Amino acid sequence: MYEEFVENIDLYLFDTDGYLVNSYSYRKDDLYNYKALLPMQEEGDYLLVASVNNSDDYSTSGKDDLQSFQISLKTDEANIIRRKQADIYHGMQNVSFTPSTWLFWEEDTVPLYKNTNHINVSLTYNGYTSPGESTLNMFIEGNNGTYDYKNDCMSSSLRTYYPHSIEAVSEKVDRFRFTTMQLYIGSDLLLYLQDKNADGKIILNKQLNILSYLSRIYPTNDHLDQEDIFNIDLTIDGDFQILELKINDWFLIRGGEEV
Repeated sequence: MYEEFVENIDLYLFDTDGYLVNSYSYRKDDLYNYKALLPMQEEGDYLLVASVNNSDDYSTSGKDDLQSFQISLKTDEANIIRRKQADIYHGMQNVSFTPSTWLFWEEDTVPLYKNTNHINVSLTYNGYTSPGESTLNMFIEGNNGTYDYKNDCMSSSLRTYYPHSIEAVSEKVDRFRFTTMQLYIGSDLLLYLQDKNADGKIILNKQLNILSYLSRIYPTNDHLDQEDIFNIDLTIDGDFQILELKINDWFLIRGGEEV
């Protein structure tokens, strides 16, 4: 585990029946040569579930048994996230304690999988002029807010992500920055683009299923997991139609036509 990104580590040790035996928490200063030292246990086989950087942005419930165990991204009462949450990592490993383990320390490496993604959307106004505010309203909806002990997403966990940062890159380009939970093929990740008139009424609304486009570039979740950052370039014309869509330098819509 690398000290440069680890702030805290929570380890959960389950027996072969799926019940919690022990749990341990470590801060960065508790690590020994970048390692978390797990105390000796009774002889037997266990499943170790690791959660790294599980901050106040998240909640862990059902810790007493595997089937109830889940980690969720905290939201407000309307399942909305407006902040930039900390990056969180998940790991899982079978471990065994034997008489030889009690005599000699053994090392295990637990592979970690990052459970957050950063989505940066650059919006170019090609001939479009907003009748209301100069910056359009943009948000993302996805059912990727809760994960079980295997790090599988629980499909009913809808979240709405608002940008935690908006900047005017130029007179015709705004950049929206989002941090979402892990993306996965087969779910919906909907990008909404809205404009309002001077009275605040929504007059234009456009929806894009980003994951349907991502699946053309990254056909499996293993491919998708290799990316942490998704840079989306989106251009709208004077009629609020999508003229161009590019994700991580891959053109998916060009000249108003899908490619």
